[in-house]
Amino acid sequence: IDESQPGVSGASGGGPRLRVSSGVPPSTVRVRIVDPTECTVVGEGQEGEVWVQGPSVARGYWRNAEATQAVFGARLRGDEASGNWMRTGDLAREIEGQLYITGRMKDVIIIGGRQIYPQDVEDFVQGLDKRLKLGSGIAFGIETPDGEVLALAQETFELTASEHRSLVQLMR
Repeated sequence: IDESQPGVSGASGGGPRLRVSSGVPPSTVRVRIVDPTECTVVGEGQEGEVWVQGPSVARGYWRNAEATQAVFGARLRGDEASGNWMRTGDLAREIEGQLYITGRMKDVIIIGGRQIYPQDVEDFVQGLDKRLKLGSGIAFGIETPDGEVLALAQETFELTASEHRSLVQLMR
């Protein structure tokens, strides 16, 4: 899969997933796709956090200086003169001027530096066996002393103990 193609991103177990462009940002709003850890603009087609700046962006949260600084006080490394940016928490790619939203920062599970989207894990696992109920599972990250690990809670149809054990092995 060439994920740099407009509107295409990888999806576990289902081949390419088409995405619809959110369009071109209005001229009154500045939008940058930023590596959220490095605070630097990423290259075209690369995923990063959406940062915005403009007259329609609020100045901050009412009587909450700490949250205001965290969300509305972001600075681009190497371009501090550009001022404060608002961190949206949205993940996106910009391709040929078009913005493609790909997810949310808080939805991403990071294991060993690899970004894992819960919905991709859920879709993949639920496609493994017809005894797993569709739309009745959740993948999430758990912080441990050794880093984040992937956890899964999945509802099944009625199973014997033996069937349950075999499904657990299959999902691992």
